[in-house]
Amino acid sequence: MVTLPFPIVALTSLMVGIFGFAIVRGGVCTLAAIEEVALNNSWTRLRAFAETWMWVVGVFLIAHLGFGFDLKSANYEVGLSTIAGAVLLALGAYINQACPFGSIAGIGSGTGHTSQHR
Repeated sequence: MVTLPFPIVALTSLMVGIFGFAIVRGGVCTLAAIEEVALNNSWTRLRAFAETWMWVVGVFLIAHLGFGFDLKSANYEVGLSTIAGAVLLALGAYINQACPFGSIAGIGSGTGHTSQHR
């Protein structure tokens, strides 16, 4: 079992919280953003999505440059469990009629259904 230092856990938790807040409050849904561009020629949600990712990248850079946080991801083989998880996530998003981020945000916020593009 790997034990992570408290600063890394705290920073990661903060980033997850910020991204979760942006998903629930800011309409950061990939499906909704693309649908809005295609149907309404509006880039509002896509800009919000890009801005959220820029904040996350900025925090990662500060963590890496200021605190030596290693940004390398672990190498995992894609196996049957990975494919099964992806299929279940996609099926849940289809049933929920929201993108996977929106579906996960709905589960986390307790609302269950977060179809933001309707």
